[in-house]
Amino acid sequence: MFGNYTKHVVIVGSVLLGVLALFFLAKTVNVIKENKFIGGGTTATNTITVSGKGEAYAIPDVARISITLRSEAKTFSETQSKITAKEKQVLDILAAQGIDKKDIKTDSYNIAPKYEWQNEKVVCTMQYPSVCPPANGKNVQVGFEGIETLAVKIRKTDTVGALVDAVSKIEVSEIGQPQYTIDDEDKVKAEARDEAIADAK
Repeated sequence: MFGNYTKHVVIVGSVLLGVLALFFLAKTVNVIKENKFIGGGTTATNTITVSGKGEAYAIPDVARISITLRSEAKTFSETQSKITAKEKQVLDILAAQGIDKKDIKTDSYNIAPKYEWQNEKVVCTMQYPSVCPPANGKNVQVGFEGIETLAVKIRKTDTVGALVDAVSKIEVSEIGQPQYTIDDEDKVKAEARDEAIADAK
């Protein structure tokens, strides 16, 4: 009786060991398929990174200035007319200096009411100065103020001084400091980029 029991246990144990062996074998085969070489879990790369340096130099070939015009008048239309008249004077000077119309643009243009603070008249007698009412005041519109700013590109940089002198002779509010720069910056950047690519190669 005892011998038969032992025989059954051995058979069941052998079956379980066989099942476990098959499980681990299948698992091992699966892992081998997924990782055909050492480091197979890491994404393979075939990229090489290089760097290059490029420089390009250019002499400023244009100058830019801003011209601000201001006018005041009692009415909107009168203020507008004054601004237009000053603008025409400036444009005539710029044309005489050889500035093309395409190199002149209006950066800003504004006409707004102008106000002043005015105190109200207070009437009091010298007999009773302590009972004089306090002086009151209010903002009163006295007219309009117009402001226009022109941006000018000067391609002949040696004429900047003469142009500024000519414009300053008329009634303008402000002439900005000339800013010297490169007209075609993209071309200079492209030269530096091409040199950097060649250096990288």
